[in-house]
Parts: sequence; C-alpha cells; structure tokens
Amino acid sequence: DLCYYDDILTQVILQDDLTMLDLNHAKAQIITTYTKYHQAFEQIGVSFYIAIYATNGFEYCTLPNPELYDYQKVTRMSWFSSNEYFKNDKFIISNYNDYNKNREDNYVISTIRLIRDRDKTCRGVIMINIPCAAVQAAFEDVVSPDNTIYLVDNLMRVISSSDPQLIGTSPLSTATHRFIGSGDDFSVITHADGTEYLASKYWISAYDWYLVEEIPLESVLQPLVTTHRSLLLFSLA
Repeated sequence: DLCYYDDILTQVILQDDLTMLDLNHAKAQIITTYTKYHQAFEQIGVSFYIAIYATNGFEYCTLPNPELYDYQKVTRMSWFSSNEYFKNDKFIISNYNDYNKNREDNYVISTIRLIRDRDKTCRGVIMINIPCAAVQAAFEDVVSPDNTIYLVDNLMRVISSSDPQLIGTSPLSTATHRFIGSGDDFSVITHADGTEYLASKYWISAYDWYLVEEIPLESVLQPLVTTHRSLLLFSLA
C-alpha cells in the first residue's frame, strides 16, 4: 500500500513548500501502514523497514536510529541511475547493502518506487527493505540440513537462500537452470558430481522470481528403503 497506492505521501514528496502539518500527516500515514504489516510479517519471522527520501527535504525512516540513516546514498548507486534514466518507476534490488552513516553492513531485499513530477523528473524515493538476515532466519525454521532452498530472480541470481554463501551469486548447476526453465514443478535432477536431487519450484509471478528447493534423492527414498528392509526381515522371520 505504502509503496504503490499512498496518495498522501506522494503529494508530500511532490510538494515544494512543506508545512509542519504536512510532515506530521505523512509520518502518521507511514507509521499506520508500517504497523499494519509489521505484525503480519512478524508471524512468519520476517521484519522490514521503510525509508523515504525527497528532494524537497522530506526524510523518514522506521529504523530505531533514523538519524544514522544515509537517505541520499540510494541515489548514488549505479542501478538507481540506470533505472532513473530508463524511467523505471518500480523495481526490486536484491542483496543491496543499505549500510548507515557508520558504515555498518545491512544487506536487504529492497522494493523501490521513484516518485516523479509531470516532467518525469524524479522527486523522491520510497523504499521497503527486508533484511536478508531476517529471511535467512525464516529459512532456518523450515529447512532440514540436507535441503537447499533459494529464491532466484529473473536474471538467475540467488537473492536469498538457506545457504548464505549463495546469496548474490549464480552458482546454480546446469541441471537446475534447465529445471527452472522447464514447465515442470517437480523433477529429479542430477548435478555434475552425480548426486541426484528431487527439485521443486514455485513461480512468484508478481516479480518473475522462483522459489526452488532441492532435496537429495537418497534422503527422500531412505524411509522407503528402511520400510522395504523391515518387510523383508519380517517375511524371512
């Protein structure tokens, strides 16, 4: 809602002369939306924060120490300049290091909206940031040691994973690439080392992302093998 449909906030960002009433109204709107979704995100073990920068001087962040937040840093990023040049108003940046003025690392998945005036000039930025660490913690609650889960963007980059070393890279095997590009939701694939995996995927159509899970086939079949052996022993007895 805040990133795409908040007319009050858009008006404040585009307004040249801001009054204290305007600022308070905008901040109240941000807090209302943040509170609305924060509790829902907490239920699945994921947190997020909102950061807003406008060329008219309006700045706001829902982090505990907003005075340390570097509001203009996002405008210095090469991907920001590229999206602004090509008039992309809404985009997602994965594994973005949203470090503060103290240079403390803070890797996030960032949903970004650029606010433009009638001349298509960028007047402000709204960012909804989900810390990668929070997503990683959510993975740990549902993933067994043998499984690997990762979120892949439309460029085949891993933007979140149960294995932190995969984030920001594209080390997926040829078999995994073929599986993601196929029309199958489930398949048995073989990696270069000969290990077979039961792979499954879910397409997130809103962002053209894929959530992929790979489980060693041996782990999947182990209960069946154990049961089969038990039945054989029982029949021999």
